[in-house]
Amino acid sequence: MDEFVGRGLIELLRTKMGQDDLSLAQVGHRLKVGGSYLSQLSRGTKPLASVSEQFLRGCAEYLGIPVVLVYLLAGRLRAKDFFISPMTMEMRIDSSLEQIAKSKIGAETAVDAGMLIGLPYAAKFLVVLLYERAEGVRLLPQRVSTGEVEAVGQAYVPFELRMNKSE
Repeated sequence: MDEFVGRGLIELLRTKMGQDDLSLAQVGHRLKVGGSYLSQLSRGTKPLASVSEQFLRGCAEYLGIPVVLVYLLAGRLRAKDFFISPMTMEMRIDSSLEQIAKSKIGAETAVDAGMLIGLPYAAKFLVVLLYERAEGVRLLPQRVSTGEVEAVGQAYVPFELRMNKSE
């Protein structure tokens, strides 16, 4: 099958359809769409970008998975949609370093913002994280790693589909 956006969702629907021994028409009825419409989505001739939120929520209910995972599988969301862009994060880190330089710790260690901002990115990030931990404050927004998001998704994706992910 040619690669198309939403293939993961279609594969999950096909797998579940096979497990439940249902036809496209029967699954379409459950999702409140026609069998031919579902067939077009399945073949990739109708883009998943055109489906309604109701359809995606119906898929989530039918598959027994969170709606946000359906949006990811359908290509309506990407894992990177959950993260701050690196440039934005670097600007936030620099702003945090300016606050640190003005703090009591900054004064005690005789560092200024220029010294801290001149550090390599990884060192700047480390300084901010250490300051947050030492002072019990949050300067940067709550962080979730890409691996944590992918781990949540992997818990719901059947083994067969994970094995075929790279095809």
